[in-house]
Amino acid sequence: MMAATKRIALGVMTTVLVAVLAGCSGAGSGGSAPGGSGAGAEKGAHGAKENAPQAAPKNAVKLIGDGSTAFTGAQPKMPAAQRLAPGQKPPQFVVFSWDGAGEDSQKLFSHFRGVAKKYNASMTYF
Repeated sequence: MMAATKRIALGVMTTVLVAVLAGCSGAGSGGSAPGGSGAGAEKGAHGAKENAPQAAPKNAVKLIGDGSTAFTGAQPKMPAAQRLAPGQKPPQFVVFSWDGAGEDSQKLFSHFRGVAKKYNASMTYF
């Protein structure tokens, strides 16, 4: 019984070894054997390099500084940035965030637009 198991194991290992060697040789891939005169002889054992992928673009996506990729120009009516004087308080920034910048049944979008207009505040929607 032990001899039969060893023969089976030896047969399996031999089959695996032959399969691995056949896969590595490249001779069965349609080209000619090494030293032959077929079409694959000039191009090497692994076939043509004609369809090699092109190099990736240097920078496929160009970020514009705020994480966006779409430059839409300068924002209208935005004051130029000015250096604060010593002791001067910086402007206050209030951020409201919700999913989407559209109107819904609660009318929050138009409410905050009205508040911004009343207090001469500027808003950015994205």
